[in-house]
Amino acid sequence: MPAPIYSLPVVGVPPNAYTTQAMHEAAINAVLQQMFTDYVARDQILQTHIDSLSSGVLVVGEWDASSGAFPTTRPDSSPIRPGDAWIVTGAGGVDGENFAVADRLVALTDGGGVTYAGHWLRSPHADDQRYDFSSKAALMAAAIPAEVLVARVVLGGMILTYARDSGGATELTDGSRWRLVSGAHYASVLAALSDSYPYDPGDVVTAGLTVAAIVGYLVVSSDPDVSTAGGVMLRVQPDQQGWYHLDAFGAAGDGSTDDSARLTKAISRGKVQLGARMYAVAGIQPVSNMHIRGRARNTTWRTSGLVCTVAGGAIFSDPTSAPIYSVTLEDFHADCTATGCRFYDSASQVKYSGGFRFVNLVASCNFLLLFRFCPIYLLIDDCLFGQTGNRLGGSQEFRVMEAWSNSNASLVNHNQVRNTRHYNVHGATTAVAAYTLRHGAKWRFENCSMEQFTNGYVADAAAFMALNWEGGWIEAINAPQVFRTRIDAAAPSNIAGGPIRIAGSQIDILNSTCEYLIVNGNGTVDVHDINIRGNGPGFRLASQPSQIAFARNIYAPAAPLLQQYIQERGAIYQGRLTPWRNGIVPASLSVSSTGVAPTMSGANSAYTGEASARIAAGDGAQVIYRQVPTEILQSINDGRAVVALVGRWEAAAAFYARACYWVNVTPTHANITASAADADAIGASYGTTVGVSSCPVFIPATLTSFHVGFLLNGGDVGKFFALEGLHLLASDQKPTLPFFV
Repeated sequence: MPAPIYSLPVVGVPPNAYTTQAMHEAAINAVLQQMFTDYVARDQILQTHIDSLSSGVLVVGEWDASSGAFPTTRPDSSPIRPGDAWIVTGAGGVDGENFAVADRLVALTDGGGVTYAGHWLRSPHADDQRYDFSSKAALMAAAIPAEVLVARVVLGGMILTYARDSGGATELTDGSRWRLVSGAHYASVLAALSDSYPYDPGDVVTAGLTVAAIVGYLVVSSDPDVSTAGGVMLRVQPDQQGWYHLDAFGAAGDGSTDDSARLTKAISRGKVQLGARMYAVAGIQPVSNMHIRGRARNTTWRTSGLVCTVAGGAIFSDPTSAPIYSVTLEDFHADCTATGCRFYDSASQVKYSGGFRFVNLVASCNFLLLFRFCPIYLLIDDCLFGQTGNRLGGSQEFRVMEAWSNSNASLVNHNQVRNTRHYNVHGATTAVAAYTLRHGAKWRFENCSMEQFTNGYVADAAAFMALNWEGGWIEAINAPQVFRTRIDAAAPSNIAGGPIRIAGSQIDILNSTCEYLIVNGNGTVDVHDINIRGNGPGFRLASQPSQIAFARNIYAPAAPLLQQYIQERGAIYQGRLTPWRNGIVPASLSVSSTGVAPTMSGANSAYTGEASARIAAGDGAQVIYRQVPTEILQSINDGRAVVALVGRWEAAAAFYARACYWVNVTPTHANITASAADADAIGASYGTTVGVSSCPVFIPATLTSFHVGFLLNGGDVGKFFALEGLHLLASDQKPTLPFFV
């Protein structure tokens, strides 16, 4: 600020009229006017600087300030434009402005100028320690002073920043090394892969417009996941949560272009995150610890997921013999556009697929079958199967599960389906089950639904130990039965006696021709707290009413025959009078025979694990028996009961094993009170599978002794019969299928 000048005016004002106050005002006004003039001039210069810098500062060459003159053209002889910059390579002063090495001389106006003020700007190196180049080639060709720590390559829509780093991968012609530290970002994966910028190994590249969609790459010299148009090899990097985004691997995601190789590559890296698209894949080899997640939770159909376009193919196909564990598939849609497709297919029946989790999957009924494998510790949770799609126009069947095993070393076991809805199960010719379970131990449904089955039923458990259905609802089942259990003679272990339990469900059959809730060809039935509607008048609870273990609180107003002939047995087994379970050791049995007598030895049952007996048949007449305490027989209604023999021949035999009993006599082979007929005997037609022989009993009012047993007759001496059970049942219904207590 200039000092005020106090002086009297020379012209026009008498000295005595000029007061001290006026002198002060005149001096101050003069100072303010000069300040305003200086401010306007400086503002114009500043605005000129801003205008020129806003057009972009770009290094065009080098300049030696000791030359004493400013440049008159660019190094290529083209006119100087605002923002053109020269690196100062020699110190010196020009037009009163001193320049140091590594400073920049920046043009503020077209053509520059011979004077500094208003035409040029000195940008000291200490301001930002950065230099800009128009290409990487220009950067690498530059001899950048050692004082410069940062350089930039300014491209059309991106600024790449390089920092001086002795360990950097980018080497300039002057021998200095640099590392790309920021700025390598593209709007999309396609833009990144289409670029030809020559990045160096160790550089990091990103792509994506939103935080959720941004993916990262590391430039590598080998084992890339993708390559750019310029041949730069990129390896996909996980996001902050450790997920590898499938889109980053260059997946098309258009539902038709084959993305199988890209998904396989992503799986090899780690956890896979699907984008909001449908990816066409087939034959993906699952591996242990595979985890794939989509973006389909609570979204419309076909928002994010996988689609199979190969006829007869599978989205996931496992032809190997090695077990696979800990697979998680969640939050995505699955569909197919070709016939005969499966979602997950492992044809081996002798290896485990263990610890699988399928969560919030939405799979269409366009598949022939969703799952085929031998699962253990499987969890299916909160899924939706079969509601979408149309079975490819109604041309093929649709089923959910084949959980099968053909090995005693890998039973289907400890599997659970919960909170899952099932629709549109349909058999091509005959009714099929949504779930076919073969040779296993435990399967549980919890709070699930089965609806709109046009030609199918819920579950078929063959050679299975236990099947539980709890809660949920079943509606519109167009099949002769809703559940089915049976013996599978071809299974490695002919598992029998496995209970099925149905509790707390709403069942709306909506099919007047459905015959049974359960066709119980294998084991006992436990049913309680259910409501049954929509059935025909002939609907029954079970095909084998003598195999009912527990039936309580069943509301079925339109099923008058529902519980006809039911005799509860099973765990409490009020109808089983014999005070022993399945196994009977040799010491508890007696023998009577002619000729060569049968011999007995101890053995553990392959089905129950209990100690029991095996009998080598003799010849002639021969019986094996055991006494029943008379005290427990007094309460039998009308004196009617049934002797049931459960067992099997260990080798094919022409013998018959027949249930029999003795009343008020000391048993021998010659004084049997009654025995089973040929049709009710365990004979050659059973082969080596478990069978049942039953014989009706009448217990007289006067009772002194009662024995149950069985007789062997035929001609195969030495053939072994394995005893699995010998029971007296308080029932007038003969069991026709084997059972275990």
